[in-house]
Amino acid sequence: MNFFCISNYNNDLDWIEEYPNPHLIYDKTWAGGVVDNDNSGLLSPSNLKEKYPQYNITNGDPNGYNISDYMTFIIDYYDNLPDVVVFLKGNTIGRHVSKEYFDKVINNKCFTCLEDWKEHDATQAALQNGYAMFSCEGGWMETNDSWYLNHPKHPTKYFKNYNDFIDFCFVDAVHPRYIRFPPGANFIVPKEYILKYDKVFYENLRTFTRHTRVSGEGQMIERALYTIWLCNYTVSERMKKRVSN
Repeated sequence: MNFFCISNYNNDLDWIEEYPNPHLIYDKTWAGGVVDNDNSGLLSPSNLKEKYPQYNITNGDPNGYNISDYMTFIIDYYDNLPDVVVFLKGNTIGRHVSKEYFDKVINNKCFTCLEDWKEHDATQAALQNGYAMFSCEGGWMETNDSWYLNHPKHPTKYFKNYNDFIDFCFVDAVHPRYIRFPPGANFIVPKEYILKYDKVFYENLRTFTRHTRVSGEGQMIERALYTIWLCNYTVSERMKKRVSN
C-alpha cells in the first residue's frame, strides 16, 4: 500500500478510516487559523490529535499552503522515503476527485496525477474561452499568465511570475504557453522521482512558500511540481545551495 502524506486545513478526516495505508497527517490548524479563503472568520484549534487518536498526526505549517507540508515531509524523510508517496490534501475526495476514482488509482505504483476531468464543469468560462484545456489523457492545462497572482490573498516575495520561478530553478527551462498540473497538487510519486533532486532543492521550495498562509509562490509550485518531477532540465547552481529568507 502507498504511503499517504496528508496536508489538512480544517477538514473532516473520517474518510481515512476506510484506508489501511500508512500515513502522516500535517494539521495546519492545530493552533487555529482563519476560515479557508475567507480571512473574515477565525478557527479554533483543531484538536485533531484528540479527535483522531488512532491517526498519525503532527503539527503542520500554518503558512505555505499544502506545499510547505509536502516539502517538510520530503526533507524530514529524504533518506528514508517510502517507495511510493501519495501527496494529498485533506479534502481531495469530493473536492478534486470522486471516491470512485480515488479508490481506483490510489495504490498505483507509477507517477499519477490525482485528478478526474469529469469533476470539472465543461461549460466553465476558462474551458470555453481557451484559458484552460484538457490534455490528451484528461489532465488539466492552464494558460501560463500567472493570473492567480492578481489575487490579493496570494502575495509574492521571491518571484514575479511562473517563468521567473522556473528560470531560477533550472537552466534553459521552457516557458510553456500552457502549464500541465493537477489542481490542488495531489500526486502519487515513486521516490525515485523525488530523489532526482538534492534535499536542498526542496528546502528552497519550502522557503519560497512560507512567507504567508497562501503565498503566490505556493501557487507557482503547485503548478510546477508536475514539471519538476517529470522534466530532465538541469538544476541551476542557485538551487544547489540554500537560499536566504
